[in-house]
Amino acid sequence: RKFPANNYTLRDVLVTKKTKKHSLMITLYKDAIKTEKSNERIAFLQKCISELETTKDDPNRKFVNNEMIMDFETKVSKDIRTCAVNSVCSSYEGGFTKIKKGQIK
Repeated sequence: RKFPANNYTLRDVLVTKKTKKHSLMITLYKDAIKTEKSNERIAFLQKCISELETTKDDPNRKFVNNEMIMDFETKVSKDIRTCAVNSVCSSYEGGFTKIKKGQIK
């Protein structure tokens, strides 16, 4: 069985600046609301969720910005960021395999 956090899910969150995957963004916003303390920020996140929920079934939906990606991160090539995510996922998967085999205690 593979490690549940595959590199495609993480790549969508950590690498892709513009996405059509509204359900991913809705999940991220809902998770952010759980930890957010600022009422102003919570209201903003709820507004984003409602906008995304109204357009998620539209086949002609537009790209939305991934708020998890900061502007300074886009100065690094997308290929480099993708390789970094793949490397992290491979390392985690290898680590869990070694734990299961008893090579790491």
